[in-house]
Amino acid sequence: MSSDGSTLASQVREATRLALEEEDLKGGSGILRSLVKEKKISATQQRQILAAWADGNGVTFSSAGHVVVSPAEEVLGTAGGASSSTALALAGDHVKNQSEADASKASDLLVVGTTAAACSSGGGQGGTVLPCEAEAPSRPLTEAEIAKRERDLFEQELLLDAQEMTKEQKQRRKVEKEKLVSEVMRKQKKSRREAMEYITQGGLDAEKMQGEMGAPNDAYWDEVLKKGPPEWFEKAFAEYEAKMEVEKEGKGIEGEGSGDGVQGEGLEVALTN
Repeated sequence: MSSDGSTLASQVREATRLALEEEDLKGGSGILRSLVKEKKISATQQRQILAAWADGNGVTFSSAGHVVVSPAEEVLGTAGGASSSTALALAGDHVKNQSEADASKASDLLVVGTTAAACSSGGGQGGTVLPCEAEAPSRPLTEAEIAKRERDLFEQELLLDAQEMTKEQKQRRKVEKEKLVSEVMRKQKKSRREAMEYITQGGLDAEKMQGEMGAPNDAYWDEVLKKGPPEWFEKAFAEYEAKMEVEKEGKGIEGEGSGDGVQGEGLEVALTN
């Protein structure tokens, strides 16, 4: 295992020790959140580890990077690991310490933890790779329920607190805006101030709408103004003017050419009256 792998294993082992030996589930899950944030483990692996804790087990990692459930005493090198009831009691205490809103999400997390362990074959004895995601004990979850539960878990376990997330969002928006300004400056040969004004006044939104509608660009209209309207337009416009002139003279009625014009004028007057 590489040095990074060894570091990851030691961090997960420390998180397991906090959760099962020190009865500090909050501290252990905090380490897991940090590992997910640093992209050292995935959200799925995080849930698998929590599920193992809920069953009183620890985890290691296979050579392929999969989570392997192992007895806590083997992972921690102790005489005996925390029992399933002890781990579940710790999780229950953690739920009670949350706010009412967070408690609901933490309860979902506890359900996932207890049922996910049942998905693994062999109950985790001797090291078992978790092959499946958690399911509700009564029936398999629908895709919509799975998606909702994953979102709830994500919010509960991965999101930063409101203040930190606000700072992160502000920084991300600032970086994205700088990219837009630089792109406008480069493509349109504008100064920074001009680029900022262009963006603020909705220039990029107008470009997007123009592209979605398939509207002719400025170069097309410049060409039309330079060369004048195309021949088909001139011909159609001339025909339209001739037709309007005929109608104006009272000859734009059905059967035009078969009468003497006076009849047409009389009919037009009758129609208008």
